[in-house]
Amino acid sequence: MNNRIFSLIFWCILFTLPRLNAQEQVIWQDSTLVYDFGDIDYGKEYKHAFVFTNNTTDTLNIETIRADCGCTVPDWEDTFTLPGSNGEISVSYTPKKHGYFSEKIRVFFYEQKKSITLSVEGYVFKD
Repeated sequence: MNNRIFSLIFWCILFTLPRLNAQEQVIWQDSTLVYDFGDIDYGKEYKHAFVFTNNTTDTLNIETIRADCGCTVPDWEDTFTLPGSNGEISVSYTPKKHGYFSEKIRVFFYEQKKSITLSVEGYVFKD
């Protein structure tokens, strides 16, 4: 009986502890997760830096970043972002085809179950 009560109390405490939510912790510059390159030329490299602020009392660290395709390359420093500090994720895009594009970049912070999705989009003109 005591084991069941202890177990029930333990699980209640465990599930009521505040969970870290990366969406609420990180404030992205310009409040946008999408960057529009606009009209761009085929074959040239284009870059954009997504800047974020750690708006929590905990230190953040990026575990990994995954891009949809090889034409989109994320780059970031493998350092900790202290509370109140800024971090940056640089994204390079080199068009491999003509027309409209929208590429997703998924950011995974340590101890976060859900990723944050960034996007770059635009239109590639023919030569």
